[in-house]
Amino acid sequence: MPTPTPFVLTCADGLGGTLTPQTWRHSLFAGPLAVIWLRRGGDLSPGSIGHHFRGYEPASYLLVVRQGHEVKLSVPSSQQTRVAFLYNSPTDSPDTPLQIGDTSVTLRACPGVSPNLSDGTQFLGQVLVGRARCVVLDVRDVSSNRLWRLTAPFVRDACPRALTPLRTGATPPGPF
Repeated sequence: MPTPTPFVLTCADGLGGTLTPQTWRHSLFAGPLAVIWLRRGGDLSPGSIGHHFRGYEPASYLLVVRQGHEVKLSVPSSQQTRVAFLYNSPTDSPDTPLQIGDTSVTLRACPGVSPNLSDGTQFLGQVLVGRARCVVLDVRDVSSNRLWRLTAPFVRDACPRALTPLRTGATPPGPF
């Protein structure tokens, strides 16, 4: 099972760069967070995700957090034997065991008040997925304590629901 200690990324860990309108179309949104696939998860074939000799090959993605927000992204306990984040790994190998991954990451965006995600702080991440599946991830906006559940595709077939608000009264996400 992946490590339960949350990994923290701050504004200083953020990346810069302009994202194209096409890039945003490959995104999942949950409150102040956007998950942008560097290679669309839905385009992956089951064979490209499979198990390697000693582990799994990490899939890369970009997280964008709205200015001034802190978000906790986590793998629900029911998924932790099949999914892990890879932030603090001693290896860059395609044979990465799930056990060295993280079950959550806290992302602290740079200060500011822009409502546009395009002005947000970008963080590069990797996720380990045990096989082709729809992966469930929880997103919590730390300041408001609002919680969303994302279903992210790691297979060509569509996932049943991309976003489920877990708290009544939660503001539905918008792209910008």
